[in-house]
Amino acid sequence: QLTIESRPFNVTEGKEVPLLAHNLSQNLVGYIWYKGERVDANCRIGSHVIGTHQTIPGPA
Repeated sequence: QLTIESRPFNVTEGKEVPLLAHNLSQNLVGYIWYKGERVDANCRIGSHVIGTHQTIPGPA
């Protein structure tokens, strides 16, 4: 099962924090991080393409 972990767990608002993904699927092409509980393009934190190692920042 996919799990997401932030390090450190508690971060001050406005600070950067790595989000670590564990137990990724073998056929995964990429992933997208969203702020909040719903999928909304305006809340996209960023995305990452695994094959090219390209990370694209979002508007959130």
